[in-house]
Amino acid sequence: MVKLTDEEIKWLGEKFPQLNYNIDANEIVGTVKFKRNYKDCQTISDSYKVRIDLSKMKDRQCLPNVYNTDNRILSAAKRKGIDFKDFHINEYDDSLCLMLPVKFKQYYPSGFNIPDFMKHLCNHLYWVSHYERYEKEPWESEKHGEEALFEMAKDPTQIYYIRKLYKKRYRKSISILELKNKLNDPLFIIQLLKQ
Repeated sequence: MVKLTDEEIKWLGEKFPQLNYNIDANEIVGTVKFKRNYKDCQTISDSYKVRIDLSKMKDRQCLPNVYNTDNRILSAAKRKGIDFKDFHINEYDDSLCLMLPVKFKQYYPSGFNIPDFMKHLCNHLYWVSHYERYEKEPWESEKHGEEALFEMAKDPTQIYYIRKLYKKRYRKSISILELKNKLNDPLFIIQLLKQ
C-alpha cells in the first residue's frame, strides 16, 4: 500500500492548505483550489471538493482514485445535457478518469508523486471548468474506453511505447512493421492495451 511521505505531506499542506491527508484512511479530502490558463484560453480560478483515495494503490506505478465529493461535475454534465463520460467520469464508480492506465509511464516516468499528481489533477479540473463555462474544450481531450485504445494505437508517436508494452506483456520482441500490421486488428488492440 502507498502512503504519502513526510515530504509529500508537508508539500501538500503548503501548496493545498484546504486538503487534509488522513493517514488512517489513507486518503486526501478537501478542496482543490487552482488558478490556471492554457495558451490563449481564459485564466480560470476555481475549486472542487475531492476525495483522493490512495488506499487501493499497491505501489507507485498507478494513480489513486479521485472522486468529486459534491458531484459538481456530474451536475454540470446533467445541466448541459451531455454524457458524464465526456466530463471524464468513470461509469463504474464515478471516479475521475484522469488518463488511460497504459499511459501511466508517459505521464509519470519516475512513478507516482504528489507534486506531479496535483499538477495533473489541476490541469484536468481546469479542462472541466473551461468546458463547463465556455462549452468548448481548451485542448482536445482523450477519448474513452475502447475508442481511446484505438486512437492510441493509430497515433504514430505511440508506436515505440506500444512496442515496449508488447515486449513486457508477451515477453518477446516484435518488429515495428509487424506491430503496425497487428495494430490494424481491433481485437489485438483491445487485448494488448486493455488492462
